[in-house]
Amino acid sequence: MTEAQWLACNEPSRLLSSLFPRVKDTASDERFRRFGIACCRRVADVLEFGDTYALDCLEIYANSKLREAFLKARRFHRGAGNDASRGLSQVSRTDPVARNRAAAVALASSAVWSCTKSKATQAAMAYREAAMARAHLNAAAGGPVPAGHQLGAWLPADATELAAQAALVRDIFGNPFRPPVAFAPDWRTDTAMSLATQMYEAREFSAMPILADALQDAGCTDEHLLSHCRAPGEHVRGCWVVDLVLGKT
Repeated sequence: MTEAQWLACNEPSRLLSSLFPRVKDTASDERFRRFGIACCRRVADVLEFGDTYALDCLEIYANSKLREAFLKARRFHRGAGNDASRGLSQVSRTDPVARNRAAAVALASSAVWSCTKSKATQAAMAYREAAMARAHLNAAAGGPVPAGHQLGAWLPADATELAAQAALVRDIFGNPFRPPVAFAPDWRTDTAMSLATQMYEAREFSAMPILADALQDAGCTDEHLLSHCRAPGEHVRGCWVVDLVLGKT
């Protein structure tokens, strides 16, 4: 894959495949889990409390490798996953709206389970169930109906979701065709740290352009970093720029 293809690609599977041989160390490997978590949060509207809490625990684990947080995530998902599967089994096949809605709930819960896989590269595969969940939600709202759970059945049904997930890969991993940013400690001013911390804790990243201004005022001239902050698009926990500011790996 070339840099131009990386920037234009709307298929998360291709982007992830190109990253697998590049990401070597354990800390960076957890970025794959952060990507899976971010995909799950895109269908948070159908997640039960147990699955939402499981994602919170997985974020703690991705940052700290605290084993107890990982085990908690698996415990809380188990109850939510059972409820989601039971709900799908109880919905009549003659009610397509309710059936697609229940399928979305079950698939979103399954995506959370994927995030609990021990290997972070396996956790990244949560994007598939999350995209399938969105496809079923769209079908419940009158969109095209996925023909099943095979790859060819749901990919055409939700190309928009897959494109959004591909953008998340770029937000979390940056551009692997560029050299790593040499982040100067002087750029971590009180303003920059405050902005980054607030966005991270609230999961609300609309102040990214302001963060770019703060970093530039502190002496940052890295155009790749500044343009990422100012470019339109979704940012999530795990955004490579915010993590650099906060000193997260």
